[in-house]
Amino acid sequence: AQIKFVSTKIGGGADGSITPDTQAPGSYIVVGGGNDIWSAADEFTFHYFPQAGSFDFRVRVESLEPNAPKTKAGLMLRESVNGNSRMAYVRVTPTGPTFNKSTGANDVRFQYRTGTTSAAQGEHEDPAAGFPAPGYPNAGLRLVRLGNILVAYHSTDGSHWQLLGGTPSWDG
Repeated sequence: AQIKFVSTKIGGGADGSITPDTQAPGSYIVVGGGNDIWSAADEFTFHYFPQAGSFDFRVRVESLEPNAPKTKAGLMLRESVNGNSRMAYVRVTPTGPTFNKSTGANDVRFQYRTGTTSAAQGEHEDPAAGFPAPGYPNAGLRLVRLGNILVAYHSTDGSHWQLLGGTPSWDG
């Protein structure tokens, strides 16, 4: 069964879209939009569905076309659709000849923001060192919430998961 996503534009930048992939049931084609997810105000198209309580979500990112050094795709939990919302986000960035790790590309990270009252309040990014490569076409991302704990993982085979980081959630 296909998930019914809600799409919301947060901040500026181009619009994005999401459509079911008719060639691969249970898969989606996502076209990103926006400028970045970080700092004082996020700017992107958020495709989501409401989810209460504990969960264990997993996705496989088959490919990600680079259109900027900070192009990202992943799983996100947000407190709201405000630009500076508290959030937790496990994400990948693209590979490509014009991108490198110093510009944030070809890596996997767990990003989260625990505050909202000032620019960049409570921003974190794990792992701090040792950027794992996404492993396309099998870039597995996993975001787990158990009670008030959020944990992020990465996999290149969908079976063996590497811990990226974790944090207490903001709504515990």
